[in-house]
Amino acid sequence: MGEKHILTSKDIERCFYEGSKVLFITKGTIILPGAQDLIKSTNIKIVRVDDDGEMKGYLKECFEKNGITDEEVCNRIIKMIKEKLTEKRGEKDCN
Repeated sequence: MGEKHILTSKDIERCFYEGSKVLFITKGTIILPGAQDLIKSTNIKIVRVDDDGEMKGYLKECFEKNGITDEEVCNRIIKMIKEKLTEKRGEKDCN
């Protein structure tokens, strides 16, 4: 079973003050109630890196907003990002 991590309100505050709009977390991350409240009030988007559907959906949305429509290019970018995030698996990473 994967390692559990805890996401606190201080983590959300740090991301917010750094200007982050998205927080990538793993499936095993426990989000404390105070952190959940701050996520809602700051509109920080939470993306679970080990949920392929969620991750791909978020990235494809970003591609569309930026005019990237070539499916092969999108899939290669998704693969590279997934590999990079997998290297950091378990770390809280504000982006």
